[in-house]
Amino acid sequence: MGPVVRVTENFVREISYVYWLMLVALGIKTVPFRGLKIPIKSYPQLWKVRKSLLQGRYEQPEVELLGSSIRPDDIVLELGAGAGVVSAIIGKKLGPKGRLYSYEANPALKACIEAISQMNGLSNEVRIAAVGLTECDVEFFFDDAFVSSSKIQRVSDRKATVVGQKSIVDLYEEVRPTVLVMDVEGAEVEILTAMIPNSVRAVYAEFHPHILGDEAITKMLNDLFAQGFSLVLDKTSGRVVALERK
Repeated sequence: MGPVVRVTENFVREISYVYWLMLVALGIKTVPFRGLKIPIKSYPQLWKVRKSLLQGRYEQPEVELLGSSIRPDDIVLELGAGAGVVSAIIGKKLGPKGRLYSYEANPALKACIEAISQMNGLSNEVRIAAVGLTECDVEFFFDDAFVSSSKIQRVSDRKATVVGQKSIVDLYEEVRPTVLVMDVEGAEVEILTAMIPNSVRAVYAEFHPHILGDEAITKMLNDLFAQGFSLVLDKTSGRVVALERK
């Protein structure tokens, strides 16, 4: 049996990273992160990002943006759920009238996403599928660092498999979201080609100029401005962009 330690977020920040790893080795299996419990020892994907979780830095711009911007009655369409930590942040912000629909192309992450949701008393579900303009099968390139997996082949030796893809137009019709959250490693250039319904009040997305180039990013932003979205600078941080409309 592991040691009995009162683990709080302040405790995690105050002790050294090395000492914390010693406690994990002795039996602590979950760590606090932004009000969540994260089972870092049970899932290799979370173990790979343990340092940023322990230091409170994991996906920091997205976490801080969504933690302050999601409303209790929002209907959130999340594209690119990753390991499920950001999904849980969204889930905690939603009230009984709010709903979250998460999509993730990597089937290896499904158990991790669901475990975080259940551990934190949430009912978030994830659907395993890529998202693009049409419903079809597409190649998806897996990276050992799951945060870099993508429909875009960035490294020649990256492992590829075929996954099902949902149509973003169909999802808009089915979900009727008020918020679009997106971190899809370059696939945003395809997804944002489709007109965004009037029901969507905000788009919170990580853009990837290192994959797409500045010209493609500029075009995406201009298209969003033309649809009535405005860039909210005090919520935007680096590549994580906040766009809202009245």
